Amino acid sequence: MAHPPPPRTVGGMLTAAAAAAVQETDVVLRDGSTLHVRPTTAEDAPGLRAFLTSLSERSRWFRYFSAGVNLDHAAHDAAAPDGLSLIAVHGPEDTIVGHGTYVGAGPAEVAFAVADVWQGHGIATILLAHLAHAASEAGIEAFKATVLPENRRMLKVFHDSGFPVSVSQVDDCLEFEFPTSLSREARERFEDRQRAADRARAARGRPQPARRRPRRPSR
Repeated sequence: MAHPPPPRTVGGMLTAAAAAAVQETDVVLRDGSTLHVRPTTAEDAPGLRAFLTSLSERSRWFRYFSAGVNLDHAAHDAAAPDGLSLIAVHGPEDTIVGHGTYVGAGPAEVAFAVADVWQGHGIATILLAHLAHAASEAGIEAFKATVLPENRRMLKVFHDSGFPVSVSQVDDCLEFEFPTSLSREARERFEDRQRAADRARAARGRPQPARRRPRRPSR
């Protein structure tokens, strides 16, 4: 059996090709509002701590499968993971409203958390697209995600992503696995969401922000 190539990293840091895939960008949500997406740094730990604290107990349970997670440790790991971590920030204070990360390689484990009041706006879907493209650029060919069956929002994110997902039962959870390369269907769904968001923003009378859509991986 052929083994996937190792991720193109140096000392745990993404190479230039992968780093270029995760440049800061503005994104438009389904309702026409905008957020800024960027990679995290160690300095984001306090903001991530505040973000995780603001989550409802149910949302933290869905993310960590535990009601007693150490938020200081979780914030530190989220800010500087052994992989890639992205945040979506909002407003002049750059308040963190969404976080997505992958760790490991072959397949890498991907996970998300979105502020309760921002759920249902498409933030996890956007973060997934950017993480997948960056992972593909880093030589990581597949993602996996472990989801509680009652986490219907996240189940919908993966089912509606356009990626060809496979699902298996692991203990009391569902494990999704899918390639990181954006298929034609995934790209079309992402662009359809962007067009719908553009229309919503235009209806609100706001100009379009400069943004950077994930590019087709050059493989």
